[in-house]
Amino acid sequence: MRTSRVLAAPAAAVMSLGLGLGLGLSLGLGAGAASAASPTIPDRPCHNGGTGFDLPTSWTGLDHSQVVRGAAPVESTVTIRNNSGHSVRNLDPLIIVGPESPIMGTTFTLETKVSGGDWKVAELSVLHLATRFSIGPQQLAEDETLTIQLRLTTHTDASVGNFKFDWTGGADWLDDDTDRFLTVAEIAEGTAVPGGKGTCTSFGTQVHIGFDVVDAPSSPSPTATPTVTPTATASATPTATATAGPGAAASTAPAPTVTATATVTVTAGPAASATTQAAHTGPELADTGDDTALPLALTGAGAIALGSALVALRRRRGSHS
Repeated sequence: MRTSRVLAAPAAAVMSLGLGLGLGLSLGLGAGAASAASPTIPDRPCHNGGTGFDLPTSWTGLDHSQVVRGAAPVESTVTIRNNSGHSVRNLDPLIIVGPESPIMGTTFTLETKVSGGDWKVAELSVLHLATRFSIGPQQLAEDETLTIQLRLTTHTDASVGNFKFDWTGGADWLDDDTDRFLTVAEIAEGTAVPGGKGTCTSFGTQVHIGFDVVDAPSSPSPTATPTVTPTATASATPTATATAGPGAAASTAPAPTVTATATVTVTAGPAASATTQAAHTGPELADTGDDTALPLALTGAGAIALGSALVALRRRRGSHS
């Protein structure tokens, strides 16, 4: 069952048509036939008005977006779904572009591509009034979805400001009594089904969006980037002292000491910085992320120097004895 909305305009239009025809016939009879009964004007299709069915329509990719003057086109997509339970004939969507406030001298390049078709290009010049563009009549089978791709570009001299797009359109009317589509001419010239309801169904599509024309796109806030600068300082000073003589006792200095310092600096923008220092004293180096073997080499060199001094002392004592 089709959801619908009541349309009062068709009934008024048909009534106006009937009154016009009746008035014309009355004037054509002349004064001599004024007393004769006026002929009955046959009812036209849809003389009792009709109902309208709005096809679900969506427009994605352009609403609340920024279109930069002279930059690459902004792509968007319009989809129309026919869930009316009936086919739709000659759906003719109109694209109406206009400024939210009076803006002079703005030109858009609009490219459109209907499902299975080719790209078409149109120049839309907008002054202080809206400009219309039609993509052409479309046929929708029952349960079919129509997709229209769009690419919008502004000229380098386009006015900066807020704009809106209105997507709207209608199709041929469906006679509820005969279940066939009628053009406007057929509604005006045709004859209603005797004893019928005299109503019709219309199909429409509409969606409204807005966008901004700008000189340059808005840039997001800068993201903090940490900078890590590891610094390692190692020192090893082995000392060995030997005393020769009777009953001499060898004296050895304490084990070599290695000191390492690591500095990490985090930079979070032009005016923000943080420095963290960590010091470690002992035979090991703090983990700075550096895999260098320098501290171990220095420690080994100290041990070798100590051993060499002891060997030389022993040999000297042996030669004196």
